[in-house]
Amino acid sequence: MSPAKFFLAYEHYADLTLSQFKEEIEQTKTKYLHDVTISELCSMPDHPNGLYFIFGDNPSELKYIGKCTSRSFIERIPSHFDQREDSWFGTLPKRVRKEGHSYHEAVEECLNFTIVLFGVQEKDITCRLEHIFIHSYRPTLNKVKNFQEFDLNTTLREYTSHQN
Repeated sequence: MSPAKFFLAYEHYADLTLSQFKEEIEQTKTKYLHDVTISELCSMPDHPNGLYFIFGDNPSELKYIGKCTSRSFIERIPSHFDQREDSWFGTLPKRVRKEGHSYHEAVEECLNFTIVLFGVQEKDITCRLEHIFIHSYRPTLNKVKNFQEFDLNTTLREYTSHQN
């Protein structure tokens, strides 16, 4: 099974700087969340961990960055769309829910977002990259109190080869 078309692998992008990588994901073919299939989420067996980048109406509107370390892509991504408003997860609809709109309307809105998957083999690299990407790219739906600054001219490999 070949990887989904909206999938990138860390080993192919590790030598890009944070700035170059952001440009790369903004130019990568995305897929609407409502069109993602189970087989696509299962098509990355060599990348048991990873990140996912969720975009709004255009590729430069980064909404959310999430990680898959304890759960696979196929378990993690659908959990954002639990139909039960009081579910333990359902992060995206809960964060985009607007005053006067129902949780189910927020689910529908989120299903119109697009996604890019980023496969990583090592769990610790996945966790480190999630932290760096959220602080560097500042997606609107990730909650961060104090942003940490990262040098956008440093490569992903440099950031993940040692703790900064």
